[in-house]
Amino acid sequence: ADHLVEATEKGWWRSIALASDRRAVSFLTDREMAKEIDPSDRELFQNLLQQTRHIAKSLSPSPLTEAPIVRSATTQRLDEFVGSNWLAVGDAAVSRDPLSSDGIDRALTTGRKAAHAIVDHFAGNTGALAKYRATLTAEFESYLDQRRANYQKETRWPDAPFWKPRQSLLTLPAAAVLRALPEFNSIARTVLLDRPKLLRPKQWKTLLSLAV
Repeated sequence: ADHLVEATEKGWWRSIALASDRRAVSFLTDREMAKEIDPSDRELFQNLLQQTRHIAKSLSPSPLTEAPIVRSATTQRLDEFVGSNWLAVGDAAVSRDPLSSDGIDRALTTGRKAAHAIVDHFAGNTGALAKYRATLTAEFESYLDQRRANYQKETRWPDAPFWKPRQSLLTLPAAAVLRALPEFNSIARTVLLDRPKLLRPKQWKTLLSLAV
């Protein structure tokens, strides 16, 4: 196969066919484990590779021709997609899990949306930049749901350190959630003073919506 993806207990692998009967092989795992991998240690990488079934078989008996390279593949986003005289586009706005396999398409798509937002903004549409920000925010939230759904398809290692957090709902510390709310000051003041009866109906609705 030209493109193979395979899960193991410690992460997942991808193998892509290249020219001249060569293949590019990558292994995605947690940051802590990645720190233990010496990029120059081909034997260690080869031993990890042997834990796969289909990818190892597709490579046998070919040896590794280049030393492994360790890179970060963290899912992250900017706090703000729009600033003074700038817009964030593609991976500069949102960095997704490689399992999504949509980096090039998303870069082109967000580039087109950013271009339309810029043109509309200078044409007098005062809501163009806010719309662009809202679109990227909604797309990121949708991506997180899809990411979790993809990882939940693997059921062999529900308690493994790599798989468990990726199959669960994302959570944030209470303080971080409150700071993200437009009404943070008033909510924090009433909660910290232990006077919940002073919370307005809208504040109660906001807090209840966070209880998942």
